[in-house]
Amino acid sequence: MIEWAAYYWQRLQNRQIIPGLPPWGPEALAIAGLLIFVIFVARIVIPLLRELGALIAGGAEWVTGTAAFGIVFRPVHAYLQTHSSGLPVSAETVWWTWWAFGIVLLVLATFSGAHAARIGWLLYGAAATAMVYQGTAEPARQVAAGIAVLWWLGFSLPALRRKRMPSTVIAYVPELLSDRLNDQR
Repeated sequence: MIEWAAYYWQRLQNRQIIPGLPPWGPEALAIAGLLIFVIFVARIVIPLLRELGALIAGGAEWVTGTAAFGIVFRPVHAYLQTHSSGLPVSAETVWWTWWAFGIVLLVLATFSGAHAARIGWLLYGAAATAMVYQGTAEPARQVAAGIAVLWWLGFSLPALRRKRMPSTVIAYVPELLSDRLNDQR
């Protein structure tokens, strides 16, 4: 199929006459192909993306409604509100900056594997755990910090995974090595 399409594409590009196709045929084929593409995007891709967005939003709503989310993120939010009073930005700006920075670090650590992003992700988790510990009342501090560590470890699995490097085996064959040494003399 690919060879057939490539053959006719080449003929259309070279303006060769295709038997049974009128002179305006290449343009008509191009317009028809564009229309098929637009219909494909409008009928399949856009609804699929819409449903995927609804699924993600529903999942995010489920996560933010859980008690574990409140155990971890309410103390972080309270800590940032309390300690950002002297800054020239609002506490909500600091809160959303904290979220955005965490997401960027997680994405960079996961997909780029950059050492700086991984170190930043480690420091982000340590800071979040410290804020949870500080922002939770005394009898439950250790448990809340432990839950924060568990959440952070769950998100860290893809970010801190070890990259598989292909093994390289170097074997010297004595005859080739002696030939090289003789060539160098």
